[in-house]
Amino acid sequence: MTMTSRLPLVSLLLLAGAAGAQEQPEKVKPVSSSNVGAPLRVQIVYSRYQGEKKVSSVPHSLSLNADERPARLRMGIMVPIVTQTKDGPATSYRDVGNNIDCMARSISESRFRLECSFEQSSLYDKPGEGLQGMPMFRNFRSESNVTLRDGQSTQHTSATDPVTGEVLKIDITLNVAR
Repeated sequence: MTMTSRLPLVSLLLLAGAAGAQEQPEKVKPVSSSNVGAPLRVQIVYSRYQGEKKVSSVPHSLSLNADERPARLRMGIMVPIVTQTKDGPATSYRDVGNNIDCMARSISESRFRLECSFEQSSLYDKPGEGLQGMPMFRNFRSESNVTLRDGQSTQHTSATDPVTGEVLKIDITLNVAR
């Protein structure tokens, strides 16, 4: 083959290669070995609103590593519940408070995937409501999978309590610990 006869063949191969490269999705930068296991601080803020008025804001902070091992937070009280049995009154206890489980992994050079679950329970104590002095409990559960960069925040949840009309919002902020 002469040089001039090879030129169309080389041009055709280059065009085919360029077309194939254009069809491929943009590649995410690979996970840096320096990010695997990176120390992170995750702040979770529970905010409650009645209409537009914020009535409470409760922050929680977790330290964890981007190594897919969970961090867990349990905070609350145990509420006694008295029931009547054939042998007389019996007392049992129910946990009331916040439970947070969170796991992180590095998915690119600058992004982290958080997998979190939230549970919040509280006594519902409104005068004139309830069953003959028996305690009533409010309960909220949610799971979240979010991708965040260092310093980024997101609102994970905004949910309205069907009994009180109160709105619960959960905001998550991720920071790489330095």
